[in-house]
Amino acid sequence: MYYQFTGSDEKQLRSQLEKEAFNNVLYRLMIDEIKVIEKVVISEEEAEKEALELAKKYNMEKEEFLKQFGGIEAVKYDLEVRKVIDLLKEYNK
Repeated sequence: MYYQFTGSDEKQLRSQLEKEAFNNVLYRLMIDEIKVIEKVVISEEEAEKEALELAKKYNMEKEEFLKQFGGIEAVKYDLEVRKVIDLLKEYNK
């Protein structure tokens, strides 16, 4: 059904997904490298505060949110990525 809707076939879909996967990995590696160069660090307190805010936003207990989100390390990584993006925006002004 997907192929009919998009007018594509499996080969075209695989090609598109391969390009997207490559770009996603490349972006993640670049962000991780910038994080190291710029010494971006998220404290435990920042991560806990963000987890609590997100849990409230989704009407969940913090522990349940962390369980579904991937733990406090996932929250830290998300904050690190946001800090890197903010840095890049600042440098681009």
